[in-house]
Amino acid sequence: MLLPGLLNYRGLPVLPICELLTEQVLLEHLSEQQIDDVIKQARKSRLLPEVADKILAKPTDKMPMSFQRHLHSASILSNAHQRAISWEFDRIASALEQIDSPVVLLKGAAYLAQNIEHSRRRLYGDIDLLVAHDYLEEVEDRLRWAGWVSTHHNDYDQRYYRKWMHEIPPLQHAKRGSTLDVHHRILPPTARITLPGEPLIDKAIQCEQHPFFFVLSPADQIIHSAAHLFSDGEQDHGLRDLYDIYRLLEHFQADNPQFIELVVERANTLGLSRFMFYALRYVRKFFAPELSLSYEKFCEAKPSNALLTLMDILFTRALVPEHSSCSPTGQGLSQKALYIRGHYLRMPFKLLLPHLLRKAFSTDSKETIR
Repeated sequence: MLLPGLLNYRGLPVLPICELLTEQVLLEHLSEQQIDDVIKQARKSRLLPEVADKILAKPTDKMPMSFQRHLHSASILSNAHQRAISWEFDRIASALEQIDSPVVLLKGAAYLAQNIEHSRRRLYGDIDLLVAHDYLEEVEDRLRWAGWVSTHHNDYDQRYYRKWMHEIPPLQHAKRGSTLDVHHRILPPTARITLPGEPLIDKAIQCEQHPFFFVLSPADQIIHSAAHLFSDGEQDHGLRDLYDIYRLLEHFQADNPQFIELVVERANTLGLSRFMFYALRYVRKFFAPELSLSYEKFCEAKPSNALLTLMDILFTRALVPEHSSCSPTGQGLSQKALYIRGHYLRMPFKLLLPHLLRKAFSTDSKETIR
């Protein structure tokens, strides 16, 4: 068991939030200040409902009433999110029921549709869908008729998404405000490592509880989450996304002890083993120190020792919640470096530089650099 206040890899602080989530430390072993820190770290990383469940399940006399109010509020909010997403499932299915191709739920929406245990204590934003490229126009048209409209209206943004990105511009419902991200692949076609959506759709599985929808195969769900986290460049909720991967591994491995080897083999086949290597490495560092290192010899795209040292420096800082109780030295610099890396991975320099220059001088406050 790790003890709060000690240091771990490269002198970084042990995170009470990670210890509590994985039950490496019990609530009664934490001081009131450490519980306060956990709550604040959880709020920053969008993990507060999960932490609330852990803490409220084992009440302690050290828990002030003010803490309990925060935790109960987080639980109520996560329940509301679940109801809202479930309602959107029904509305999306109604809009797309005539589509003669699988409509695949991605990421958090997929976890909830499968009723994966930790999904019931998760906060949700956009709903991510994956459809075959040949059906993209029809899907967009049907969603538009059902009330979802594009959030990016200028010609440049429309061209940027449709020519260079792996998704169409985000759609927001005119009345309810719900947002859909409709993907036709999981990484941009301009990216240095990319993959069309069809190989994933071909192995997608019909969702038992929401039979209109499909979800990616168990291995592909984890690979997609890893590719998203370790190529995107934005680590605002990186710890939450890493925790998703940890809980997915735990969930699927319960039925198949060899599941990690299958995931690595599938990642090798898809050409995404570098992202999977990073995912398993940092799941081990943050949540599962008992995870075997055997995966390293199976990953075909293991980084060099020099690159791995650099990535360790960056990710072990950038993935930590941005809070004074745990923010390590160099966190901001690490986040900026990974942001630049994300853009480098997404687009070749001849496309990236004009894009960044245009967005930097844009007068539209709604535009953001992606």
